[in-house]
Amino acid sequence: MRSGRHEGDWEMLQVGLGARGQPQVVTFAQHSWRQACAWGDVRHAGAAPVAYVAHASHATYPRSGTHDRPWPDPNDEARGDGARVRPALRVIEDARPAWVASPRRWGSSRAAWWNPVEQSSPVGPRFQEDRRWRAPAAWHAAARSCTARPPGYPWWAFAALAALVALALARRLRGRASPAC
Repeated sequence: MRSGRHEGDWEMLQVGLGARGQPQVVTFAQHSWRQACAWGDVRHAGAAPVAYVAHASHATYPRSGTHDRPWPDPNDEARGDGARVRPALRVIEDARPAWVASPRRWGSSRAAWWNPVEQSSPVGPRFQEDRRWRAPAAWHAAARSCTARPPGYPWWAFAALAALVALALARRLRGRASPAC
């Protein structure tokens, strides 16, 4: 089963500022969910928060280590032993840089209709369905706490998977049945 294999996807972290412009919270994007940690609960490199990026999945985490993901996806490994990068701060607006305003997909992956947990490559950030671009405070408000486990898949994902397994099993059993003589 393929799940979540969608090139061109991107994750992020968001720093929430208090009334005086001081950092108060960091929200880490992790696949289809997010995790919010108080500024003081996150490691820092100088004035910047440290994020641990999971190998082969690009989810961001506040701590190194193995991070649980809902079945059937494998757990994320964010060991903290990879390259250390400090990207330059760039102001991003609704139309600048140009990649923000592009409604095109960032990869060629397309989700299979029969797999409820698979995702297509995403469109540009301004056109994504979640609220991180248009309403960052609301996106943060829906984050789970810094110590909470990841959410499970919704019931319909398991129901659809069970239905597919039942159909495959019925088809296989029907193929084994021999006609009566």
